[in-house]
Amino acid sequence: MTKYLILFILLTIFSCGSTKEQDYDLANDMVEPNQSISMSKGGCFGRCPSYEFEINRDGTMIFRSGRFTQKVGTYTKIADERTTATLFKYIDDINFMAFDDDYKSNIPDLPMIRIKYHVMGQIKKVQGKRERPEEIKALQKMLEDLAETKEGWTKIEEESNDDKLDSNQLIISFTKSTIVPSWIKNYDAYGLKLIQQMAPQHNIYMMSYDKETSSPKSFRAILENDPAVLEVAFKTSR
Repeated sequence: MTKYLILFILLTIFSCGSTKEQDYDLANDMVEPNQSISMSKGGCFGRCPSYEFEINRDGTMIFRSGRFTQKVGTYTKIADERTTATLFKYIDDINFMAFDDDYKSNIPDLPMIRIKYHVMGQIKKVQGKRERPEEIKALQKMLEDLAETKEGWTKIEEESNDDKLDSNQLIISFTKSTIVPSWIKNYDAYGLKLIQQMAPQHNIYMMSYDKETSSPKSFRAILENDPAVLEVAFKTSR
């Protein structure tokens, strides 16, 4: 749900013009105060299913297909309280916030798995391939079991919003330790430029890039692979 909330707010800002008060509200929404856990599975050289999945503490689940999935499009479903409570208790039990952000791998033919936890105004991301702690792999299995069920889903969108991306402007939320003016130099080849900081108390910035260097969808995937990046949101066409 977090990604859709971000994109809805972005559409409002870009279509109506932003104000300082709107910018502050956007920053607060990008750091979701409610508990949620999300997982994205990247592609591989074969037919690995790729998708995004998110579950909120109230049980609301969102499944968004990528490639080679049985469900195509965007779906929603409500998990029962026992299932939800068990999942979030496990996250607390393994102290998810204490794991490393990024586990490096030298194996190209494996999907990148990214798991993000939103809690108490914080976002914690753990990503990697095979070389991850067993606790994280177990969490991945729990999320896969929920995401890949066949029954009980309601389809809410036919096509991915990725197909509608047409903007060169984006908003990026960074880890607290990231020094953004230094970080941005890593993407000189993409013409990435700082427009403004969205709120002084948050490491969230509006930026632009050169669309001739990469499509919005591809560039977002590049940024999401960066351990310093927590969230990326683009303007979408209506």
